[in-house]
Amino acid sequence: RLEDYEVGLVVMEQDEPAAYEKAVRCPEKEEWVRANNASKKKQTKVCRLLKSIYGLKQAARVWHQTITGILSQLGFEQCKSDSCIYKQLIGQDWMFLLIYVDDILVACNQEEAINRIERELQSRLEITRLGDISLFLGIEIAKDTSGVYALKQQAFINKLVKRFGMDGAKGSKFPMDPGYFKVSGSSKKLADNQEYHSLIGSLLYLSTHTRPDIAASVGILSRKVSCPSQLDWTEARRILRYLISTADHRLVLGGAEDFKLVGYSDADWAGDSADRKSCSGYLFRLGGATVNWTSKKQGCVSTSTMEAEYVALSQAAQDAVWLRSLLEDINEKQLRPTVIFEDNRSCLDFAALDQQKKRSKHIDTRYHYTRELCLNNTIKLEYCASEDMIADILTKPLGSTKVRKFAAAMGLVPKLDDEGAQG
Repeated sequence: RLEDYEVGLVVMEQDEPAAYEKAVRCPEKEEWVRANNASKKKQTKVCRLLKSIYGLKQAARVWHQTITGILSQLGFEQCKSDSCIYKQLIGQDWMFLLIYVDDILVACNQEEAINRIERELQSRLEITRLGDISLFLGIEIAKDTSGVYALKQQAFINKLVKRFGMDGAKGSKFPMDPGYFKVSGSSKKLADNQEYHSLIGSLLYLSTHTRPDIAASVGILSRKVSCPSQLDWTEARRILRYLISTADHRLVLGGAEDFKLVGYSDADWAGDSADRKSCSGYLFRLGGATVNWTSKKQGCVSTSTMEAEYVALSQAAQDAVWLRSLLEDINEKQLRPTVIFEDNRSCLDFAALDQQKKRSKHIDTRYHYTRELCLNNTIKLEYCASEDMIADILTKPLGSTKVRKFAAAMGLVPKLDDEGAQG
């Protein structure tokens, strides 16, 4: 998500057909395959591979090594924080390449530089130029006249609706019943869970790419795939009904002049009635746009709200370190500590104290990583009122009013007025 954020650049998409077959095998490692015995002879024939082929577990790695070597020859430097991002200084401008298997995104202020790199790649690979970016990994990408990008998956949602026979279904104002955990234990087991598995997998794809508003609900239902109930199936379909009513919503990137990274962290203490584990939810905004989010069940049982919030804060702090490193790699180094907002004052006080108390001495030392980051000015913790805590939508099912409020705060909005003018 973050790698697509460099607005103001010319962004082009290129594709390498049959990429794995272009990768050269490492001469030190031989691999053999058994030939298909189509002849009448009983002898078994084997062949030594000279190139990589689809189906090998090493194929992806070999291709990545091949494309990295080619880009290195062309003067590109691989980013330390993400091995699929490459950069090169051309005059006073930077060019960035993002590689996803055989799809290549190129971003640069100089279109002639993009054309030159395209020619260089075409001399080594079979590159097809797809033009200005409009679709990437199933994500529809549009840009307005001011250079603001909008990401959506409306076409994918429409296909999903037809696939599960919900064309005429009534929309929902929220993705999941807020009282789900109170009645989930009394529901009967679902007779056939194949469709449930398929729907949850598709919803996970949506929740991790462009729809953070359904992340908590999908996360809860994904933990039931081994033995879903009829209620789980009903709630999964409710998420789809919610997507029907918000299919045109898109995640907006850009528009703010301040390119500052800001985080929000929250937790739902003992929300899962089955094992009383809490759920962490946190997100990061860059220049006013949501670029990273997580909704995840905690691995330990917290004995207090403060502890659950502290665990979530530690997880958010780790992502903050990586995001700061990534921004530095793309020449947007954060010169000030990254502010992370938290709505629990006890958690903030505990993070600020370099001492143990009787009621908190049991907390695992790994979660005190947050304190270290505060001391070295990597992050800064600040209080946020609960009614303004955006990350609340990532911790538990909420009612329609809060869903609408926090989704808008994350940048999930209906169609832009002049969207499609450039993309």
